Amino acid sequence: MCGRYTLVTSTHPEIQRWSLSTRDRFNIAPQSDVLIQLESGNPQLRRWDYSPDWARPSLHISNARSETLLQKNAFKNTGRCVFFADGWYEWQRVGEHKSPWYHHGDGRLLLFAGIYGQQSGCAMVTARSQAAIAHIHHRQPKRLGYKPRFVKRRPRCD
Repeated sequence: MCGRYTLVTSTHPEIQRWSLSTRDRFNIAPQSDVLIQLESGNPQLRRWDYSPDWARPSLHISNARSETLLQKNAFKNTGRCVFFADGWYEWQRVGEHKSPWYHHGDGRLLLFAGIYGQQSGCAMVTARSQAAIAHIHHRQPKRLGYKPRFVKRRPRCD
């Protein structure tokens, strides 16, 4: 699961060229406005808080499992998007104690899979953790790579 991440836009010219009103952020939490890129290739600030149009009250979904994304009714008719990040936090639980771990790409821009609703926010797609970090947490953001691939078609989430 990804509950917090970072994005230092001032170090990424590929983001600055969009001329969006963004700032360096070191603790991005669910229900905040986040920078994503839609399937059309357009960048957008959107609330990290997805809910299907039919849900009353809102479901406040921030993460969607890649393994069940295509089967869940909540994610039917969603678009695909890309989240931009420098790194993400996971908390390791040992007994009653939780310790934060910060995972990053050594200054490289990380791309995470996401979904969004036409009338609502977005959610980050998660996957099973890589073996090297599975001892910290069993889930992590679904990584798409390092270089921005300006989306011309739907990014794969499986």
